[in-house]
Amino acid sequence: EPMLVNALGDALDVTVEYVEVSGTQELLQLLDAGTVDAAVGRIAENDAYSQRYLSTRNYGKKGLYLVTRRNDYTDTLAGFSQMNVGITQAVPSNLRVEIPGLEDVNVSEYPDTTGIPAGLAEEVIAAAVCTEREALGLLSEDVQVQELLGGPREAYVVLFPLGQEELAGYMNQVISQYLDEQAQAGEEEAQEEELPAQTEGEE
Repeated sequence: EPMLVNALGDALDVTVEYVEVSGTQELLQLLDAGTVDAAVGRIAENDAYSQRYLSTRNYGKKGLYLVTRRNDYTDTLAGFSQMNVGITQAVPSNLRVEIPGLEDVNVSEYPDTTGIPAGLAEEVIAAAVCTEREALGLLSEDVQVQELLGGPREAYVVLFPLGQEELAGYMNQVISQYLDEQAQAGEEEAQEEELPAQTEGEE
């Protein structure tokens, strides 16, 4: 994210100033208040945001995460059939329908991750599903997180206030260039991996 925003600053010949926040909601409040010009930081693509903000094309995708008690090694919901499993409101409905096994568990809604560690410790829930950002904030001696196997992936975007089409357009150009560079790097890496095998065959 800093690389993308710094590239935008370079394109506009302006200095970028960062405001650190504790989560997406606080970030969007600052954007609504006009305190910041853009909201950046793994903001999941969300249909509701398109009504309130200008959204760029996505610049990356990350999976949803399964949160469990320490040493409960699992990366699917298969073992939690008919058990209580928490899910945070940050996981949108369009992704929920794609989560394997969610229809077989008893879903407990959580507004955020605040009550999840206690819910796991007290065995109110056997596991919880949340976004990557939320999962990273839950890591502790008692809680572990793993990417949900076969689960849907969140698309991350940059948000701008309505009326900032030009700024959003510049950001889309930066993102396009970044994605092209990532794709090119991936192709070069794949070619390098193939070279030893090809050489061996020629010998």
